[in-house]
Amino acid sequence: MKVINKIMIGIAVICLLLCGGILVFALNPDMTDALAQRLYGNGNNAETVTETAEAIGNPSNIGTDGSISVTLPDQPENSLSDYINPNPQEPLRYPGGNTGSSDSGTVVTPAPRSDAVTDLNSYYENCITQLSILGSGDQHFDNVVPKSLWSTIEQAYNTGAYEQGYVSEVLKKLGMDNFAIQLQLVDLGDGYYRVYHNVVTY
Repeated sequence: MKVINKIMIGIAVICLLLCGGILVFALNPDMTDALAQRLYGNGNNAETVTETAEAIGNPSNIGTDGSISVTLPDQPENSLSDYINPNPQEPLRYPGGNTGSSDSGTVVTPAPRSDAVTDLNSYYENCITQLSILGSGDQHFDNVVPKSLWSTIEQAYNTGAYEQGYVSEVLKKLGMDNFAIQLQLVDLGDGYYRVYHNVVTY
């Protein structure tokens, strides 16, 4: 009987410790963020941000608020770790200034691509379609956009307009409450970018 009592007490102590641990994580976003980094492999500390910035040739572009300014790489075969926002738990931050457009004053009209979205509403619809198919959790998708459209998309993320553009509908369809995103641009040449999205809904 004493042995059974000790076992029951042991189980109760373990349950209390687990509940306490869950409560600590629930009340401490930093610890939750650290756990998410380990689970999803997304670096967020200053060292990782510095390494990422140095890897893409911008070691001095880290702001005092933790934001990072990135100059888009010229090579399309860059690593998926070169995200503009290295932490999906933080608000999306975009670099200012040049986003890879030509320095010359000439405007190049890209040859049409059948896989490209050509306006902001089409971009939103494409994101809704892909995320609805992929479902909730940690998901990845991409789309192709003309370089001329990127400034409009960038402005939508900077102002938060993208939330009404597609996030609200996606969350409603998936039955989720929260949305976090990382983006990366790859220059495909011929006037197009491929936009990689790393999305977490929870």
